[in-house]
Amino acid sequence: SADVFNRGAGGYNSRWLNAYLPRLLADDKPDLVVLFIGNNDAIDEHEPQHVPLNEYKANVISILEKLHHAKPSMAVLLVTTTRVNGQMKPLQKNSRRRQYAEVLRFIHRNRMRP
Repeated sequence: SADVFNRGAGGYNSRWLNAYLPRLLADDKPDLVVLFIGNNDAIDEHEPQHVPLNEYKANVISILEKLHHAKPSMAVLLVTTTRVNGQMKPLQKNSRRRQYAEVLRFIHRNRMRP
């Protein structure tokens, strides 16, 4: 059996999660974390949630390091950005989201350990 605790925060970006994560980890050291971050980072650059690609990469690496430090045996499942209907959400573009997904894939290939 497993207990599932949703710590998702709608509207958060990698910058805000990176800053908030130590408080989350103070009470909980889960066996598995599903990290789904990037959709808000990839929004139009004039929006407050936008995080530039290089900062997003640094934030994700920092988040992964904090998770590993909190519990080295913790498994982390990375979920890339999703496709969006540009007509419904004109501030979000699939081409931009694709770049953020590629960064996450790069981090997975180069930093994640089995």
